[in-house]
Amino acid sequence: IEFLLQRENEIIPVEVKAENCVSGRSIVVYNERYQPKNRIRFSFLNLQQNCGMLACPSPLAEWSMKWLLNCQAKVIRFAFHDLSLQNKT
Repeated sequence: IEFLLQRENEIIPVEVKAENCVSGRSIVVYNERYQPKNRIRFSFLNLQQNCGMLACPSPLAEWSMKWLLNCQAKVIRFAFHDLSLQNKT
């Protein structure tokens, strides 16, 4: 998991993968442990959504974050789990 999005009381884990390689267990382990309603994975695979997982091509990362912000009436805070920074948008 590279970072987390916080939307009100919901935490959305975000995983970023290089090219087409989506192997690795970080988002699987996070899902098993915390059972988040939604998850996002960026890679170079096609756009798809399945069981709460949004798989988004990396080149659309900026667009997807704008779309997510525009779809929400509330402020989304980006909480980076490995940094003690919080940005309010």
